Amino acid sequence: MQTEVRLYPRTEADLAAESQAAERAAPKWSYNDLTAAAESAIQSYQSHPMCADAVYSFWNSLTAGKQVESDQQRLKALVTG
Repeated sequence: MQTEVRLYPRTEADLAAESQAAERAAPKWSYNDLTAAAESAIQSYQSHPMCADAVYSFWNSLTAGKQVESDQQRLKALVTG
């Protein structure tokens, strides 16, 4: 399947559609994957207070069942460098 990409002018609807398509194509992380990544990141970043703060914030959200997309993005950024 080929998707048309318009470079200019692009409307808000175009940008939203592209964002949704990219999100659907991105691999989804399971709860277990996120938990393992958080545990690994916590161990890796224990000596780096700013990084550890982001990981602990994610971990608290995850274990409280109040995980949000921004938490996932921050953790993925930490894990993938």
